Amino acid sequence: KESRLLEWAVVPEVHDAEAWVIDGQFEDDTDGVAKKSLDAADLTGSINAKQFRIVHASAASDVVVTAGAGTGKTETMSERIVFLLATNGSIGIQVGSKPPSDIRLDDMVLVTFTKVAAKEMRARIARTLALRQRLCSRCVLPTLPWMMQLSSTDITTIHTYAQKLIQQGGGAIGLSPDFSVSDRKMDFRMLIKQNLSLQLSDLLEKEPDKTPASHLWLKHLEELWSSLGNNGVDLISFSPGGQRTQVDWGITTGNSLNDQISTVTSSVLERLAASFGEYCLENQVVPVGQLVPTALEALKNSQRSGFKSPRFLFVDEFQDTDAQQMEMILDIKQLLGSSLFVVGDVKQGIYRFRGAEGSAFKVLNARCKSRGLPPPIEFTLNRNFRSGAKLLTSLGHYFEAWG
Repeated sequence: KESRLLEWAVVPEVHDAEAWVIDGQFEDDTDGVAKKSLDAADLTGSINAKQFRIVHASAASDVVVTAGAGTGKTETMSERIVFLLATNGSIGIQVGSKPPSDIRLDDMVLVTFTKVAAKEMRARIARTLALRQRLCSRCVLPTLPWMMQLSSTDITTIHTYAQKLIQQGGGAIGLSPDFSVSDRKMDFRMLIKQNLSLQLSDLLEKEPDKTPASHLWLKHLEELWSSLGNNGVDLISFSPGGQRTQVDWGITTGNSLNDQISTVTSSVLERLAASFGEYCLENQVVPVGQLVPTALEALKNSQRSGFKSPRFLFVDEFQDTDAQQMEMILDIKQLLGSSLFVVGDVKQGIYRFRGAEGSAFKVLNARCKSRGLPPPIEFTLNRNFRSGAKLLTSLGHYFEAWG
């Protein structure tokens, strides 16, 4: 009971009624007795009906969960994983041309945004499985094999998973499985200087006294390159004949020097993108900021058979997903046949500086619609287990005002 592995509630309001709930599914609940009973139990506080419904949602559906701080999202995700492991064989999901089969834990992929979060998630799943093993001397579930599979399950950051995708399918875009991940700072700066020198000499001839010093140019171009990358602009294209993102470099100001600086900046960065892309391909290296867009290119250009297709893809802290990461997640779903489970809280978004605008849940629905995908089932967790009522009451009106 202390671990909340076993939960129960007595609902005295329901009389002379019979309802069956099997594996969380309301079987033949024509009068809604089971649903009403669950809601009544939820009001007592002894069972969290929202967690129950998320854990036992149809395995064939994509699930989106918005969960405030302290609402038990990691526990709910862990229980959802055990539910899928325990029932998938009988549910009979058809994935591509493969017949329904029992699922392994390492058929799932869990991605988040920090290594610490990934480590905590792995520990929580291990605890969830261990509790069931300790429940009785002969556990009906194969918890020991699942715990063995846990070590080979991808529970990692989104960039590390992108790296694995490139290792599996990068051959289609000219990358070998043993490519390295590096920003190659010194060589990158040398390429900036090479692409800048010609442009800068022309500008110095026209405006010798007003043109910024070369070290300021270098700093400016590095910062702009980083800013564009952080905001989801793919400045390097690894695909053969691929088109780089078109960037609007701004309008003319009427100031001759400003216009010339803007022209030089755009010209240098566009040339730099081409030369750095060639350099990376020749040296079999992918910069950290290019892992996700390169994984996207690999997914779109390679044979699907080269990838280990996850049956289920879990994404934690979804509110911090940027445009390219969301495209990769949806490509994994659409091209590799994975079911999605995403969870997050817009109030906890911390990556807006690199393009995560805090509207990831709305964007996901819009992009699913544009791809012709069925909309995910949406749930909300808002019962807080972490904070006292006094604190929650003092903050509640702020959150209501902010929406």
